[in-house]
Amino acid sequence: MARALAIDYGRRRIGLAYSDPDQIIISHRETILITGMNDAVRKLSQYIEQHEIGEVVIGFPFREDGSAGELGAEIEYLKSALSKKLPGLTIEFADERYTSYLGAKIVHLSGKKIGDDKGRVDAAAAGIILEDFMNRDRGER
Repeated sequence: MARALAIDYGRRRIGLAYSDPDQIIISHRETILITGMNDAVRKLSQYIEQHEIGEVVIGFPFREDGSAGELGAEIEYLKSALSKKLPGLTIEFADERYTSYLGAKIVHLSGKKIGDDKGRVDAAAAGIILEDFMNRDRGER
């Protein structure tokens, strides 16, 4: 088995969380800053190779009615670009509704102030996406 990586995409910041090689625990959370989609693809590709990631789950902004949210087209493009750059990498989408809200709650409950460091919320949101991904029944993937 290989590490799994969750991506919480934003136009300026991307929250990341990856697992241990056995996909039992979340071993790391962080945020990377980007200047655009090309920068995002380049940085994420390097990150995936550097951390020996085997599976990627990208948070997808579904609306309540199930349609794609505001960043849907960008996130679909991101998945396509990563698939072309890293053939053989398993990439899927996960419903990211409420993950930023829950991430903010986690940061607040940990006693840290969000203030200007919204990256903490993005990293926490990626952690929630990854935790949901790892907790799913393996037979469903």
